Amino acid sequence: MKQTRITRRVIIIGAIAFAITALSLGYSLTSSFNALSSTADRLDDSRAVTATNGAVRALGKQLGSTIRDNAYWDDAYKTLQTPERESWIDTTWGSITADYPLYDTLVVIAPKGGKTVGYHRGKQLSDPLGFFDGSLPALIKATHAPEARETVPVAFVQSRHGPMLVGAAAIQPNKPDAAIDPGTLSIMIMGKEITPAMMGEISRNFSIRDLKLEDEASPGRLSTPLKDALGQTLYYFTWPPEKPGSKSLLQVKPALMLVAGTFIALLAGIIWAAWIFISDLRSHEAAARFDSTHDALTKLFNRTGLKEQLEAALSRDGEKQLFLHVLGLDNFKNVNETWGHGLGDALLVAIAERLRADHPDVPCLARLGGDEFALLADRPLGPETIAALKEPFRIKGRVISISGSVGMARLDGGAMNAAELARRADLALHRAKRLGRNRVLEFSHEHDEEDAEQRSMENDLRLAIEACEINVVFQPIIAARSRLVVGVEALARWTHPERGPIRPDIFVRVAEKGGLVDDLGRLVLCKALMALNQQQDIWVSVNVSPIQLKNPGFVDELEFVLQELRFDPSRLLLEVTESAIISEPDLAKRSFQRLKALGVRIALDDFGCGYASVGTLREFGFDKMKLDRSLTVIEDIKGATLLNATVQLASALGLPVTAEGVETAEQATIMETVGCTDMQGFLFSKPVPIEELEALLISDPADAYHAA
Repeated sequence: MKQTRITRRVIIIGAIAFAITALSLGYSLTSSFNALSSTADRLDDSRAVTATNGAVRALGKQLGSTIRDNAYWDDAYKTLQTPERESWIDTTWGSITADYPLYDTLVVIAPKGGKTVGYHRGKQLSDPLGFFDGSLPALIKATHAPEARETVPVAFVQSRHGPMLVGAAAIQPNKPDAAIDPGTLSIMIMGKEITPAMMGEISRNFSIRDLKLEDEASPGRLSTPLKDALGQTLYYFTWPPEKPGSKSLLQVKPALMLVAGTFIALLAGIIWAAWIFISDLRSHEAAARFDSTHDALTKLFNRTGLKEQLEAALSRDGEKQLFLHVLGLDNFKNVNETWGHGLGDALLVAIAERLRADHPDVPCLARLGGDEFALLADRPLGPETIAALKEPFRIKGRVISISGSVGMARLDGGAMNAAELARRADLALHRAKRLGRNRVLEFSHEHDEEDAEQRSMENDLRLAIEACEINVVFQPIIAARSRLVVGVEALARWTHPERGPIRPDIFVRVAEKGGLVDDLGRLVLCKALMALNQQQDIWVSVNVSPIQLKNPGFVDELEFVLQELRFDPSRLLLEVTESAIISEPDLAKRSFQRLKALGVRIALDDFGCGYASVGTLREFGFDKMKLDRSLTVIEDIKGATLLNATVQLASALGLPVTAEGVETAEQATIMETVGCTDMQGFLFSKPVPIEELEALLISDPADAYHAA
């Protein structure tokens, strides 16, 4: 009996203990699942909010990038200051608002006194600024902030057609120029209407179900505010929470009410719910990963993706051959300038598709940005790389032909990192373009040596310019009839401390590649004018490179130097080549007008070696013509006829003619006979320092002519 009672008590206690344990376990499990459910809900809500905020930022970034590409554009800045302003705006930007995916609204606010024009979906707006609400002035004001050049201000506004994402930027040169008054710049405003189609795209791309645009945040729905330029909330993106945790818990809850098998079912439910949740996160992570390693336009790998593919290939196939090809399109800038960036983007997409089709076995195709592509293969592709460009492209009713140059670098065993392989391919590409474009060139160590030589000489030249160690010599220019010195040409000379004298054509080319032409030209001009300031009876001729002429500040700098030295502008003759006016004719014409207003004369140098026409001579209003040396060497009757015809042409246009390269008395007689005004060459004097020139000028003219 006693044993029975003890057993009963044990059973009761055990039962109670089991019950308590079971209840405790059930409570713990229930609490745990409730906590897991709430946590999953919060995580999903946080993910959804983060994704929506990311979508808003992505829209702003995309619009800002589009505005920056169009606003910081040299041709746009220059053309908006011409009478063709409105027609150019219509052709380049306004007309494509009808169906362009990146923006559907464009307004260009002119500086004070100008006309503001605007377009929405291809139609011109009668009141462009009235199309938007009152927050637009704050957005426009933000374009003058220092950081606006790097980060274009973007905000939401209310328009006549509803909510719209809008950005603004000042239209200015691609290269920052502190000399430009911000008040003289036109302001570009681009906008993208928040349409149901856009909402649907955001919903699909970022897995946000039932995304709506509402005036207020709705109870029970998640939301993201859309703010205007003043920081005030205009609208909200709202959507219902998915509550994956709660849904998962409801699915597994019946299993909790079962006895023994409940825990297994519960565990399976937990694993299943976690698997769904993790899969969802992985899906979004994969999408973000794709976006970070692929080009948004062509869907090829971007520069980051190429680097990762290179590093993976190097670590995996370090002993195998790898070939990196960098393809650069030739003169792609002309496509954008002629037909607009929209068609240029379409051409890039078409090229990417053709590269994919032509190279299905190439594991890595990339767009490096701009007009450069890359192909990574286990064999040299050679001419196959540019074969994709041989057939013209048909885009939007236009037939476009374009060529490309390729730099190739190989990895053939040994230690080499991705950056070095890319550097070699890029170096070979630039070499291919310098050699004439439309070719494939493999990297060789000679390219490294040339690059190192270029950089070394460039650095030495920079130091020489800073130390004013560039010398100036002067070659007399002789009147054809009197045989008196009437002018001189100033020529730069550089003696390297180790290499000795460097030919002008070499160090001028180094200066052009290294961005030193402006400094070199300024130094030569100042030295020449200072040396001849006291020689009031002769004029001085100075060569001006195309790069100097394109510099918007060149004329201002020249005017400052003339005023500081009190040098008579009429004694200065600037020599320009045909290339200086062909590349940027409008800019050259404006510079010529300002130079002539100062009293400076301009000569067309090396006439006869290019394609300068009579129209060019008349249009640009040159003051003098300098014959190319090829015309002064008379070898037969055809040469004499060509020389005579050229001089007669100049005479008909009222242009004095200087004959260069006169080395014999016979040449001098011929030049005088055909009507050349001046002569220059070794017959009279080689280029000499200022001291020798001064001695020559005070000597008897009959003794002033000596051969080199």
